[in-house]
Amino acid sequence: SSLFRSRHTVTCHIDISGTSNLEDVALYVRHRLSQIVEEHDLPATWPGESATQQLIERSGGLFQWAAAVLASLDADPYRDRRLAEFLSGVYLQGMSPEESVRKVYVQILSTCRSKDAYFVEGYQKVMGTILATKSPVSISAIQSFYRDHTGFRAGEILSQFGSLVHGWRQSDSPVQMLHQSLRE
Repeated sequence: SSLFRSRHTVTCHIDISGTSNLEDVALYVRHRLSQIVEEHDLPATWPGESATQQLIERSGGLFQWAAAVLASLDADPYRDRRLAEFLSGVYLQGMSPEESVRKVYVQILSTCRSKDAYFVEGYQKVMGTILATKSPVSISAIQSFYRDHTGFRAGEILSQFGSLVHGWRQSDSPVQMLHQSLRE
């Protein structure tokens, strides 16, 4: 890509299994969990030290894995069940970073309401619009594309995928996918 050949761009490789990176991921996980506790009025000890440590270890040093899992826990009203699924599911040992992120995305997407015809139709409209536009588009713009569709609420649909897209909380912010594998 021409970006990496530009004089103003510096490429930096990070050893995801290095001590510094692992400590940063652990700090991030603990910080995000404390935010979730505060935002949802959960017990101060939630989810417990054992579960916290397991999340840190399962991240394999990947911020994107941790961010996706934590955003999913933040958005899910059944976060205890979802946490148990993450802790019993995708384990990264021996996987490439790309494969581990792809697997956690698949796990998050598998929780969707795929049997709800209205949700599926809305999902196809929202994600189709995001994928088809050349520039990032906001929820309010997506909503205006489908203003004649009664009951269509782009923000509610995207809230189900808050861990996979960025910008869905503000109606005028551009919505962007957090990982290119979602285009597949």
